[in-house]
Amino acid sequence: MINFDIIGALRTYAENLGFVFIWQYDQFYANIASGQQYDPEQLILVADLKPTPQINGASVGDIVYNGLLMIGRKFDADGIASTLDEKALQKYDRRLLSLTSALVTHAATFACNNSLLMEMGQIDYLFNSFDANIDFVAAQNIKFTQ
Repeated sequence: MINFDIIGALRTYAENLGFVFIWQYDQFYANIASGQQYDPEQLILVADLKPTPQINGASVGDIVYNGLLMIGRKFDADGIASTLDEKALQKYDRRLLSLTSALVTHAATFACNNSLLMEMGQIDYLFNSFDANIDFVAAQNIKFTQ
């Protein structure tokens, strides 16, 4: 991964796995991207990371990327779509438990593949996000160091 291009590296990672990639947690742009049709097994990866370079003299030392990384799914394994009518425990059983594991696994794999140090941060659950009613698991304050 070249310096400052964590978004490009995450986009490539997501595209290679057949994920939908959304950059920035912004309602306007995310709603446009979420207007598409999703396959039942398709995952959605949202990244909102900002770089903080550490300067050593006249050169860049470590670059710390801090922010939000989310993974979501519109459908569960049985093809049932996320809806406003589901109870929180139904969402947990149908999608959120497996998404939690997927978020941790994919974040760690991405960090390893790009020789990054990673601190996960708090994990949160987001129900019926965006116009498409997608359930997400989000790592708040995730940190990658290059």
